[in-house]
Amino acid sequence: MHDYEKKEKSKDTGISDDIKQDLEKRSGVSLAHAKTVFNSPLPERYGAEAFSKGDSIYIKKGAERYYEHELVHQVQAAQGLVSPEGM
Repeated sequence: MHDYEKKEKSKDTGISDDIKQDLEKRSGVSLAHAKTVFNSPLPERYGAEAFSKGDSIYIKKGAERYYEHELVHQVQAAQGLVSPEGM
């Protein structure tokens, strides 16, 4: 089990509470809308390890190191800096 899977997670988002709170504090953006799907088969369809689309983050098994990177994409989308539809 990876560290991200061991941490206390919001029941609504699947995001580790400590990471979520830290990123929200630093960015000023709520991540209450973001949902995380670990061990997802979807990234492989796009030749990716992980990706964000809309309010969801999809991370394939063994690619948890991309978790925080994808959370930043959620922040950027909420700020209007990138398209929330990504892929």
